[in-house]
Amino acid sequence: MMESLSEALTLRTKVFVWTETVLLAVINAVAFFGNLLTCYAVYRNQRLRTLPNMFVIALGVSDILMSIFCMPFSVVTLFHGRWMFGESFCRFDGFGALTFGLAALQTMGLIAVSRYFCVVKPEKYAVLFKKQRALLYIAVVWCVALAGSVPPFFMKNAGFEFQPGKAMCLYTFERSIPYAVFLGSVYIAAPLTVIKICYAKVFYTVSRSNQVFSLENNL
Repeated sequence: MMESLSEALTLRTKVFVWTETVLLAVINAVAFFGNLLTCYAVYRNQRLRTLPNMFVIALGVSDILMSIFCMPFSVVTLFHGRWMFGESFCRFDGFGALTFGLAALQTMGLIAVSRYFCVVKPEKYAVLFKKQRALLYIAVVWCVALAGSVPPFFMKNAGFEFQPGKAMCLYTFERSIPYAVFLGSVYIAAPLTVIKICYAKVFYTVSRSNQVFSLENNL
């Protein structure tokens, strides 16, 4: 399977090569400059330096790191049709992609939780979400992300390798099913479930408040 994908990556027509390369390069540039402008806007505007925006900046930083340390090498790989940066750097690239991806997903979960407390339980929001605690939460998110991405370095017959179908180095989940299940359930399914529940609660609370407000205006 891997050999056929490698061959397909190498034998693409020039039209496909240029199309895929340019599209990914544009996405890379938008990811970098878009998130950088967001961080700059918060830095320049005092009114934007709010607690919720601290989490937005944390999310932007993870995306910026991905656009610097991972995506450009995929752009080069799509252009040349093969991985050109060696096995050692491939492990670094795969580790970075997994770490930044997990950090971004955990940060989105953290944003959802903060929105939940802000809207549904505002009396607890002021206690749980202060500046120092917010910084601590962000640090914990990155520690958790690192805890999930480091184990492949210590697994026998497991690790990061180039995947031609994705034009980048990633962890090969098939090599360790228990770890793949752990990563999928704890680092992917769990935060996605939290996000879904939190925003459902927020939507329900806002809708209910709007109904009460409309009813009071009609009386």
